[in-house]
Amino acid sequence: MPNKVTFGIKNVHYAPLTIASNGTVIYEQPQPFPGAVSIGLEQLGEMTEIYADDILYWAGSENSGYQGPFVSALIPDAFRVDVLGDTISGNGLLVENANAIPKNFALLFEFSGDQSARRVALYNCSVQRPGLSSTTNTRTRTPNEPSMQITAAPRPDGIIRAFSMDDTDQDVYDSWYATVPEPGVSNVPKLSALMVGDEVLSPVFDPDTTSYTASFTSASSTVTATAPEGATVIVAVNGNSIANGGRAAWNLGANTLTVTVTKDGIQNIYAVAVTRR
Repeated sequence: MPNKVTFGIKNVHYAPLTIASNGTVIYEQPQPFPGAVSIGLEQLGEMTEIYADDILYWAGSENSGYQGPFVSALIPDAFRVDVLGDTISGNGLLVENANAIPKNFALLFEFSGDQSARRVALYNCSVQRPGLSSTTNTRTRTPNEPSMQITAAPRPDGIIRAFSMDDTDQDVYDSWYATVPEPGVSNVPKLSALMVGDEVLSPVFDPDTTSYTASFTSASSTVTATAPEGATVIVAVNGNSIANGGRAAWNLGANTLTVTVTKDGIQNIYAVAVTRR
């Protein structure tokens, strides 16, 4: 079920990036940025209007990204080193140097929702160095909330941001903070065919469907799974592995067939509830 509303901000991560000479963007592993308070980015881009024939003849705007404040409870020292270019001296001082060159980075975070969290990726961010301010304590203590001005610009291929959706690949959603999610085709390995003897699976086999049922009388039927090139396949019946294309010994009554296909470290599991009559 889709969200009706979103709220809050949490799970902020940053991933420093470099842009190769051919325009390829290379991201480092995302790192946590705890203590996010708020983010408020406004769109960048001028509106162009042309008037002709005594009317607004054409209007269009340029998409230059977003810009605005990001407020946090504290700026992690690691972020200051990784992105702002501060250094740690031999005697343990965090040192700011006027000659330091800040790095661009991807910013990952999520909004809570009434159904599920919606995750966000801003692919090419730069940041203005935060100021330094505080006030004396009075009857109450008010925590400092440093603010940084963030600009989210297009990267060389024009991509600015991405949102997760209800039908986003689960592995992409789950690994959002392990690697920067890249737009593209699904990298979940899928079978192109699954055959249990001569039986017809219910529903009819579809690479995107992973749960099936089957019913037959044979005591031994072959199981054949056709996987993409470079993938490994493990076929198991009632927890016992068999060769892909080999015969299985089916118990009377209920049986469980699983086919696990793995490629590039990503796993997909097909399951068939088999009844031998």
